[in-house]
Amino acid sequence: MGYKVKFGYVYLIQSILKPERVYIGSTVSWCKRRSHHRRALEMDKHRNPCLQAHFNKYGGGDLVFEVIEQFSFICQQHLLSREQGWCYHFEYKNTNKPYFNIALITGSGMLGAKHTEETKLKIGEASKGKINSNETRKKMSNSKKGIPFSEEHKQSLVDAHVDMRGHKNPFFGKKHTEQTKKTISIKNKGRKQSMAERAKRSIATQKRWDNTPTEVRKKHGEKMKGNKYREGVSWSVEEREKRSILLSKRWKEVKSNGKKNISGNSV
Repeated sequence: MGYKVKFGYVYLIQSILKPERVYIGSTVSWCKRRSHHRRALEMDKHRNPCLQAHFNKYGGGDLVFEVIEQFSFICQQHLLSREQGWCYHFEYKNTNKPYFNIALITGSGMLGAKHTEETKLKIGEASKGKINSNETRKKMSNSKKGIPFSEEHKQSLVDAHVDMRGHKNPFFGKKHTEQTKKTISIKNKGRKQSMAERAKRSIATQKRWDNTPTEVRKKHGEKMKGNKYREGVSWSVEEREKRSILLSKRWKEVKSNGKKNISGNSV
């Protein structure tokens, strides 16, 4: 089966007053791409802030749109490789890219580039108070499903939550409303934890306790002294034997299945 040959274009957008300022791009539809650039710039909504700032200062008459190479290509990578070659040709002052281009590598978006602190602040301000619709939340959730965390990411989460006691806890000084308590209660009714969840909780609790400072442990011990919540309650010999057998069996299952189920596999 033969490949379908397409025609591609590598183009530039260049300033007349400052000819060293160039943008390099590639497309399969030159007329549409040129119209898209001009329309976005005129509406002050171009996604390239550097190019937009130049347009706002010097006007549209200062920018020249021109095709510098037209060729046939087979795949997207071939098109991008030609664009990358022209980017090296119009490199601006050892930056490894043309003046108006953002990414160091064509087709990679922000790869190799970083937002300025001013840009980060603007993004933060624009996002404040924004509430995603249920449909958007569902799409965001589905896009993350099945993607495992890297070991580095897991460790960074652990390090960030090593000490969450007192005022460092985001819920410090707050209380659940009665409605929230009722909602939580309803959702948890009839819910049974799998052996994998129990193993995770057991290991996490033990690890948290191991990392707890000695002083905090002593305070906890002193606080629990004289606790009388079981006062007056006693189990019969039969009940104790049943409980002992049940706990022993459960713990053996946790120890045997815990390691392979911690990754999230169902039991």
